[in-house]
Amino acid sequence: MPVTPRLSFFVSHPTQFEGPLYPKIASNANIELEVYFWRTQITSNFLVDRETGLTPEWDCLPQTEGYVHFLLPPQISECWRFINDRALDPREKRVALINGWNSKAALLALFAAWRKKIPVIFRLDTVDIYPVSRLVSLRRALVRSLLYRVPAAFMVTSSLTRNHLRQNGISEERIFMFPYAIDNQFVSEMANHHRQRRAELRKDLGIDCEDIVIMSALKFVPREGALNLLRAFIRLPPKDLSPTLLLVGDGPQNAELKDWASQSKRKVIFPGWVSYSRLIELYAISDLFVHPGLREPWGCSVQEAAVCRLPIVASDLVGASHDILQHNVNGLIYDGLDEKALIVAISTMLAKIGSWKQMGEQSYLIAQDWGHDKVISELKKAVEYALTKSGTA
Repeated sequence: MPVTPRLSFFVSHPTQFEGPLYPKIASNANIELEVYFWRTQITSNFLVDRETGLTPEWDCLPQTEGYVHFLLPPQISECWRFINDRALDPREKRVALINGWNSKAALLALFAAWRKKIPVIFRLDTVDIYPVSRLVSLRRALVRSLLYRVPAAFMVTSSLTRNHLRQNGISEERIFMFPYAIDNQFVSEMANHHRQRRAELRKDLGIDCEDIVIMSALKFVPREGALNLLRAFIRLPPKDLSPTLLLVGDGPQNAELKDWASQSKRKVIFPGWVSYSRLIELYAISDLFVHPGLREPWGCSVQEAAVCRLPIVASDLVGASHDILQHNVNGLIYDGLDEKALIVAISTMLAKIGSWKQMGEQSYLIAQDWGHDKVISELKKAVEYALTKSGTA
Protein backbone atom coordinates (compact mmCIF):
# COMPACT_ATOMS: atom_id res chain seq x y z
CA MET A 1 0.00 0.00 0.00
CA PRO A 2 1.48 3.40 -1.00
CA VAL A 3 2.75 5.58 1.84
CA THR A 4 1.16 9.02 2.06
CA PRO A 5 3.75 11.83 1.88
CA ARG A 6 4.23 13.78 5.10
CA LEU A 7 4.68 17.54 4.78
CA SER A 8 6.15 19.68 7.57
CA PHE A 9 5.29 23.29 6.72
CA PHE A 10 7.25 25.98 8.60
CA VAL A 11 5.59 29.41 8.53
CA SER A 12 5.26 32.40 10.84
CA HIS A 13 1.48 32.44 11.51
CA PRO A 14 -1.88 31.78 9.86
CA THR A 15 -3.33 34.60 7.77
CA GLN A 16 -6.64 35.32 6.09
CA PHE A 17 -5.19 33.53 3.05
CA GLU A 18 -3.56 30.36 4.37
CA GLY A 19 -5.77 29.85 7.46
CA PRO A 20 -8.71 28.59 5.35
CA LEU A 21 -6.31 26.82 2.96
CA TYR A 22 -4.60 24.43 5.38
CA PRO A 23 -7.74 22.36 6.13
CA LYS A 24 -8.28 21.95 2.38
CA ILE A 25 -4.71 20.70 1.93
CA ALA A 26 -5.18 18.29 4.83
CA SER A 27 -8.43 16.98 3.33
CA ASN A 28 -7.82 17.06 -0.41
CA ALA A 29 -4.12 16.90 -1.24
CA ASN A 30 -3.39 13.30 -0.20
CA ILE A 31 -0.66 14.71 2.04
CA GLU A 32 -0.27 14.38 5.80
CA LEU A 33 0.09 18.04 6.67
CA GLU A 34 1.71 19.36 9.83
CA VAL A 35 2.06 23.14 10.17
CA TYR A 36 4.71 24.62 12.48
CA PHE A 37 4.25 28.28 13.42
CA TRP A 38 7.19 30.27 14.73
CA ARG A 39 5.24 33.29 16.00
CA THR A 40 4.74 33.18 19.79
CA GLN A 41 1.03 34.00 19.28
CA ILE A 42 -0.78 32.72 16.22
CA THR A 43 -4.37 33.96 16.34
CA SER A 44 -5.31 37.32 14.85
CA ASN A 45 -6.34 38.64 18.27
CA PHE A 46 -2.69 38.62 19.29
CA LEU A 47 -1.06 39.67 16.02
CA VAL A 48 -0.03 43.26 15.56
CA ASP A 49 0.81 44.66 12.15
CA ARG A 50 4.33 46.04 12.42
CA GLU A 51 3.77 48.96 10.04
CA THR A 52 0.52 50.26 11.51
CA GLY A 53 0.49 48.93 15.07
CA LEU A 54 -3.04 47.64 14.44
CA THR A 55 -4.55 44.18 14.93
CA PRO A 56 -6.19 42.40 11.97
CA GLU A 57 -9.77 41.17 12.37
CA TRP A 58 -10.24 37.98 10.37
CA ASP A 59 -13.64 37.44 11.91
CA CYS A 60 -15.23 35.24 9.26
CA LEU A 61 -12.25 33.03 8.49
CA PRO A 62 -10.87 29.94 10.25
CA GLN A 63 -7.21 30.15 11.21
CA THR A 64 -6.27 27.15 13.31
CA GLU A 65 -9.16 24.74 12.78
CA GLY A 66 -9.19 21.57 10.72
CA TYR A 67 -5.49 20.74 10.47
CA VAL A 68 -2.59 19.60 12.65
CA HIS A 69 -0.46 22.49 13.86
CA PHE A 70 2.18 23.27 16.47
CA LEU A 71 3.71 26.38 17.99
CA LEU A 72 7.50 26.32 17.94
CA PRO A 73 9.27 27.28 21.20
CA PRO A 74 10.68 30.84 21.13
CA GLN A 75 14.09 29.92 22.62
CA ILE A 76 16.58 28.87 19.95
CA SER A 77 17.83 25.77 21.78
CA GLU A 78 14.31 24.51 22.49
CA CYS A 79 13.19 25.38 18.98
CA TRP A 80 16.09 23.39 17.54
CA ARG A 81 15.27 20.33 19.64
CA PHE A 82 11.59 20.50 18.69
CA ILE A 83 12.37 20.80 14.97
CA ASN A 84 15.08 18.14 15.05
CA ASP A 85 13.27 15.60 17.23
CA ARG A 86 9.59 16.17 16.38
CA ALA A 87 8.93 18.27 13.29
CA LEU A 88 11.52 16.59 11.08
CA ASP A 89 11.40 13.04 12.29
CA PRO A 90 12.81 11.42 9.12
CA ARG A 91 10.04 8.94 8.55
CA GLU A 92 9.34 7.66 5.07
CA LYS A 93 8.34 10.31 2.52
CA ARG A 94 8.90 13.35 4.75
CA VAL A 95 9.22 16.73 3.01
CA ALA A 96 9.95 20.13 4.61
CA LEU A 97 8.23 23.20 3.14
CA ILE A 98 9.84 26.37 4.50
CA ASN A 99 8.19 29.76 4.04
CA GLY A 100 11.08 32.12 3.33
CA TRP A 101 14.44 32.25 5.07
CA ASN A 102 14.35 35.52 7.02
CA SER A 103 13.79 33.94 10.43
CA LYS A 104 15.85 31.86 12.82
CA ALA A 105 13.25 29.09 12.86
CA ALA A 106 13.29 28.84 9.06
CA LEU A 107 17.07 28.56 9.00
CA LEU A 108 17.02 25.96 11.79
CA ALA A 109 14.48 23.92 9.82
CA LEU A 110 16.59 24.23 6.68
CA PHE A 111 19.72 23.04 8.49
CA ALA A 112 17.92 20.17 10.24
CA ALA A 113 16.39 18.95 6.97
CA TRP A 114 19.77 19.14 5.23
CA ARG A 115 21.43 17.10 8.01
CA LYS A 116 18.75 14.42 7.84
CA LYS A 117 18.62 14.41 4.03
CA ILE A 118 14.95 15.35 4.07
CA PRO A 119 13.97 17.06 0.79
CA VAL A 120 13.23 20.77 1.15
CA ILE A 121 10.83 23.04 -0.73
CA PHE A 122 11.38 26.78 -0.36
CA ARG A 123 8.40 29.11 -0.65
CA LEU A 124 9.47 32.60 -1.73
CA ASP A 125 7.91 35.96 -2.64
CA THR A 126 11.14 37.71 -3.68
CA VAL A 127 10.82 40.14 -6.60
CA ASP A 128 13.48 42.13 -8.43
CA ILE A 129 11.54 45.25 -9.44
CA TYR A 130 12.81 47.60 -6.71
CA PRO A 131 16.21 49.34 -6.79
CA VAL A 132 18.82 48.37 -4.20
CA SER A 133 22.41 49.45 -3.70
CA ARG A 134 25.19 47.47 -5.33
CA LEU A 135 26.46 46.37 -1.92
CA VAL A 136 23.05 45.05 -0.86
CA SER A 137 22.66 43.34 -4.22
CA LEU A 138 26.02 41.59 -3.88
CA ARG A 139 25.29 40.51 -0.31
CA ARG A 140 21.93 39.07 -1.28
CA ALA A 141 23.44 37.30 -4.27
CA LEU A 142 26.04 35.66 -2.04
CA VAL A 143 23.45 34.44 0.48
CA ARG A 144 21.17 33.14 -2.27
CA SER A 145 24.00 31.34 -4.03
CA LEU A 146 24.39 29.29 -0.85
CA LEU A 147 20.76 28.88 0.24
CA TYR A 148 19.34 28.10 -3.20
CA ARG A 149 21.56 25.03 -3.48
CA VAL A 150 19.68 23.22 -0.71
CA PRO A 151 16.02 23.02 -1.83
CA ALA A 152 14.91 20.29 -4.18
CA ALA A 153 12.09 22.54 -5.35
CA PHE A 154 10.73 26.06 -4.96
CA MET A 155 7.20 27.39 -4.62
CA VAL A 156 6.64 30.98 -5.67
CA THR A 157 3.91 33.51 -5.02
CA SER A 158 3.98 35.21 -8.42
CA SER A 159 5.41 35.27 -11.92
CA LEU A 160 7.87 37.94 -10.74
CA THR A 161 9.29 35.52 -8.17
CA ARG A 162 9.46 32.82 -10.84
CA ASN A 163 11.51 35.24 -12.95
CA HIS A 164 13.76 35.96 -9.95
CA LEU A 165 14.57 32.27 -9.58
CA ARG A 166 15.21 31.84 -13.29
CA GLN A 167 17.66 34.74 -13.17
CA ASN A 168 19.40 32.99 -10.28
CA GLY A 169 19.93 29.82 -12.28
CA ILE A 170 16.98 27.74 -11.01
CA SER A 171 15.54 25.51 -13.73
CA GLU A 172 11.88 25.79 -14.63
CA GLU A 173 11.12 22.19 -13.63
CA ARG A 174 11.98 23.00 -9.98
CA ILE A 175 9.52 25.92 -9.72
CA PHE A 176 5.88 25.56 -8.66
CA MET A 177 3.19 28.10 -7.75
CA PHE A 178 2.00 28.85 -4.20
CA PRO A 179 0.40 32.31 -4.43
CA TYR A 180 -1.10 34.27 -1.56
CA ALA A 181 -4.37 32.71 -2.61
CA ILE A 182 -7.69 33.67 -1.08
CA ASP A 183 -10.72 31.41 -0.88
CA ASN A 184 -12.24 32.55 -4.16
CA GLN A 185 -15.57 30.79 -3.73
CA PHE A 186 -16.12 32.03 -0.18
CA VAL A 187 -15.22 35.65 -0.97
CA SER A 188 -17.25 35.66 -4.19
CA GLU A 189 -20.35 34.27 -2.48
CA MET A 190 -20.07 36.80 0.35
CA ALA A 191 -19.67 39.64 -2.13
CA ASN A 192 -22.71 38.47 -4.12
CA HIS A 193 -24.75 38.36 -0.91
CA HIS A 194 -23.72 41.87 0.11
CA ARG A 195 -24.31 43.21 -3.38
CA GLN A 196 -28.01 42.53 -2.86
CA ARG A 197 -27.87 45.06 0.00
CA ARG A 198 -25.99 47.65 -2.04
CA ALA A 199 -28.40 50.53 -1.41
CA GLU A 200 -28.61 49.85 2.33
CA LEU A 201 -24.85 49.47 2.81
CA ARG A 202 -24.14 52.59 0.78
CA LYS A 203 -26.69 54.60 2.70
CA ASP A 204 -24.91 53.75 5.96
CA LEU A 205 -21.80 55.41 4.50
CA GLY A 206 -23.62 58.42 3.11
CA ILE A 207 -23.27 57.25 -0.49
CA ASP A 208 -26.11 57.42 -2.99
CA CYS A 209 -26.99 54.21 -4.78
CA GLU A 210 -26.10 55.66 -8.19
CA ASP A 211 -22.80 57.24 -7.17
CA ILE A 212 -19.57 55.99 -8.72
CA VAL A 213 -17.37 54.56 -5.95
CA ILE A 214 -13.62 54.12 -6.32
CA MET A 215 -12.21 51.94 -3.55
CA SER A 216 -8.74 51.25 -2.23
CA ALA A 217 -7.78 49.09 0.77
CA LEU A 218 -4.39 50.07 2.15
CA LYS A 219 -2.15 50.48 5.12
CA PHE A 220 -1.66 54.20 5.48
CA VAL A 221 2.11 53.98 5.18
CA PRO A 222 4.34 55.54 2.49
CA ARG A 223 5.14 52.33 0.58
CA GLU A 224 1.45 51.63 -0.11
CA GLY A 225 0.89 54.97 -1.83
CA ALA A 226 -2.35 56.10 -0.17
CA LEU A 227 -1.26 59.74 -0.31
CA ASN A 228 -0.42 59.43 -4.01
CA LEU A 229 -3.89 58.05 -4.67
CA LEU A 230 -5.65 60.77 -2.70
CA ARG A 231 -3.70 63.55 -4.42
CA ALA A 232 -4.41 61.98 -7.83
CA PHE A 233 -8.11 61.71 -6.98
CA ILE A 234 -8.27 65.34 -5.89
CA ARG A 235 -6.50 66.44 -9.08
CA LEU A 236 -8.74 64.58 -11.52
CA PRO A 237 -9.72 66.87 -14.42
CA PRO A 238 -12.91 68.90 -13.70
CA LYS A 239 -14.54 67.42 -16.82
CA ASP A 240 -14.46 63.98 -15.22
CA LEU A 241 -17.41 62.53 -13.37
CA SER A 242 -17.54 63.21 -9.62
CA PRO A 243 -16.89 59.83 -8.01
CA THR A 244 -16.57 59.03 -4.32
CA LEU A 245 -13.26 57.70 -3.01
CA LEU A 246 -13.57 54.96 -0.39
CA LEU A 247 -10.17 54.88 1.30
CA VAL A 248 -10.18 51.82 3.56
CA GLY A 249 -7.43 51.40 6.12
CA ASP A 250 -5.43 53.15 8.82
CA GLY A 251 -1.88 53.86 9.84
CA PRO A 252 0.65 56.60 10.54
CA GLN A 253 -0.49 58.75 7.59
CA ASN A 254 -4.12 58.86 8.75
CA ALA A 255 -4.11 62.49 9.95
CA GLU A 256 -2.24 63.73 6.86
CA LEU A 257 -4.65 61.97 4.53
CA LYS A 258 -7.70 63.36 6.29
CA ASP A 259 -6.19 66.84 6.20
CA TRP A 260 -5.74 66.59 2.44
CA ALA A 261 -9.29 65.29 2.05
CA SER A 262 -10.76 68.09 4.19
CA GLN A 263 -9.24 70.70 1.88
CA SER A 264 -10.76 69.12 -1.22
CA LYS A 265 -14.20 69.54 -2.72
CA ARG A 266 -14.23 65.89 -3.76
CA LYS A 267 -15.97 63.29 -1.63
CA VAL A 268 -13.63 61.03 0.35
CA ILE A 269 -14.83 58.50 2.94
CA PHE A 270 -12.58 56.82 5.51
CA PRO A 271 -14.25 53.63 6.84
CA GLY A 272 -11.16 52.89 8.95
CA TRP A 273 -9.36 49.63 9.71
CA VAL A 274 -12.15 47.10 9.17
CA SER A 275 -12.80 43.41 9.81
CA TYR A 276 -12.49 41.00 6.90
CA SER A 277 -16.25 40.55 6.60
CA ARG A 278 -16.70 44.33 6.49
CA LEU A 279 -13.97 44.58 3.87
CA ILE A 280 -15.86 42.24 1.56
CA GLU A 281 -18.98 44.39 2.04
CA LEU A 282 -17.01 47.42 0.85
CA TYR A 283 -15.72 45.58 -2.23
CA ALA A 284 -19.30 44.58 -2.99
CA ILE A 285 -20.64 48.14 -3.03
CA SER A 286 -17.72 49.63 -5.02
CA ASP A 287 -17.37 50.10 -8.77
CA LEU A 288 -13.62 50.40 -9.36
CA PHE A 289 -10.60 49.29 -7.34
CA VAL A 290 -7.25 51.08 -7.26
CA HIS A 291 -3.96 49.89 -5.75
CA PRO A 292 -1.33 52.67 -5.91
CA GLY A 293 1.45 50.70 -4.19
CA LEU A 294 5.03 51.93 -4.44
CA ARG A 295 6.60 48.81 -2.97
CA GLU A 296 4.23 45.85 -2.73
CA PRO A 297 5.64 42.42 -3.75
CA TRP A 298 2.12 41.02 -4.17
CA GLY A 299 -0.97 42.93 -2.98
CA CYS A 300 -3.73 40.53 -1.95
CA SER A 301 -6.37 43.25 -2.20
CA VAL A 302 -5.96 43.14 -5.99
CA GLN A 303 -7.03 39.49 -6.02
CA GLU A 304 -9.85 40.15 -3.56
CA ALA A 305 -11.14 42.97 -5.76
CA ALA A 306 -10.91 40.73 -8.83
CA VAL A 307 -12.88 37.93 -7.16
CA CYS A 308 -15.49 40.56 -6.22
CA ARG A 309 -15.81 41.36 -9.95
CA LEU A 310 -14.28 44.83 -9.92
CA PRO A 311 -12.27 46.46 -12.72
CA ILE A 312 -8.83 47.40 -11.42
CA VAL A 313 -6.23 50.13 -11.73
CA ALA A 314 -2.86 49.20 -10.23
CA SER A 315 0.72 50.38 -10.13
CA ASP A 316 3.34 48.31 -11.93
CA LEU A 317 5.16 48.27 -8.56
CA VAL A 318 2.42 46.01 -7.18
CA GLY A 319 3.35 42.38 -7.84
CA ALA A 320 -0.22 41.23 -8.39
CA SER A 321 -0.65 43.68 -11.25
CA HIS A 322 1.66 41.45 -13.33
CA ASP A 323 -0.59 38.40 -12.84
CA ILE A 324 -4.13 39.40 -11.88
CA LEU A 325 -4.36 42.53 -14.04
CA GLN A 326 -4.36 42.42 -17.83
CA HIS A 327 -4.01 45.87 -19.33
CA ASN A 328 -7.19 47.02 -21.11
CA VAL A 329 -8.85 43.67 -20.38
CA ASN A 330 -9.86 43.99 -16.73
CA GLY A 331 -8.33 47.39 -16.02
CA LEU A 332 -5.18 49.46 -16.41
CA ILE A 333 -1.58 49.21 -15.22
CA TYR A 334 0.34 52.49 -14.81
CA ASP A 335 3.87 53.63 -13.99
CA GLY A 336 3.91 53.57 -10.19
CA LEU A 337 6.61 56.23 -9.95
CA ASP A 338 4.54 58.74 -11.96
CA GLU A 339 1.68 60.34 -10.03
CA LYS A 340 0.42 61.97 -13.22
CA ALA A 341 0.14 58.50 -14.76
CA LEU A 342 -2.23 57.54 -11.95
CA ILE A 343 -4.39 60.58 -12.68
CA VAL A 344 -4.48 59.62 -16.36
CA ALA A 345 -5.29 55.97 -15.56
CA ILE A 346 -8.25 56.86 -13.32
CA SER A 347 -9.49 59.47 -15.80
CA THR A 348 -9.19 56.96 -18.65
CA MET A 349 -11.17 54.40 -16.68
CA LEU A 350 -13.89 56.94 -15.91
CA ALA A 351 -14.23 57.48 -19.65
CA LYS A 352 -14.74 53.73 -20.07
CA ILE A 353 -17.40 53.31 -17.40
CA GLY A 354 -19.64 51.46 -19.85
CA SER A 355 -17.06 48.66 -19.97
CA TRP A 356 -16.65 48.25 -16.21
CA LYS A 357 -19.10 45.38 -15.83
CA GLN A 358 -17.41 43.38 -18.58
CA MET A 359 -13.99 44.20 -17.11
CA GLY A 360 -15.19 43.06 -13.69
CA GLU A 361 -16.26 39.71 -15.11
CA GLN A 362 -12.83 39.35 -16.71
CA SER A 363 -11.25 40.10 -13.31
CA TYR A 364 -13.26 37.28 -11.78
CA LEU A 365 -12.24 34.81 -14.49
CA ILE A 366 -8.54 35.71 -14.25
CA ALA A 367 -8.57 35.33 -10.46
CA GLN A 368 -9.84 31.76 -10.65
CA ASP A 369 -6.36 30.56 -11.58
CA TRP A 370 -4.98 32.03 -8.33
CA GLY A 371 -7.18 30.29 -5.77
CA HIS A 372 -6.89 27.37 -3.36
CA ASP A 373 -7.46 24.70 -6.00
CA LYS A 374 -4.40 25.95 -7.89
CA VAL A 375 -2.28 25.85 -4.72
CA ILE A 376 -3.30 22.29 -3.85
CA SER A 377 -2.60 21.06 -7.39
CA GLU A 378 0.82 22.72 -7.47
CA LEU A 379 1.70 21.57 -3.95
CA LYS A 380 1.06 17.94 -4.83
CA LYS A 381 3.34 18.29 -7.86
CA ALA A 382 6.07 19.99 -5.82
CA VAL A 383 6.04 17.34 -3.09
CA GLU A 384 6.17 14.51 -5.62
CA TYR A 385 8.99 16.24 -7.47
CA ALA A 386 11.00 16.78 -4.26
CA LEU A 387 10.58 13.14 -3.24
CA THR A 388 11.54 11.89 -6.70
CA LYS A 389 14.68 14.02 -6.79
CA SER A 390 15.70 12.79 -3.34
CA GLY A 391 15.11 9.17 -4.33
CA THR A 392 12.39 8.58 -1.74
CA ALA A 393 9.31 8.67 -3.96
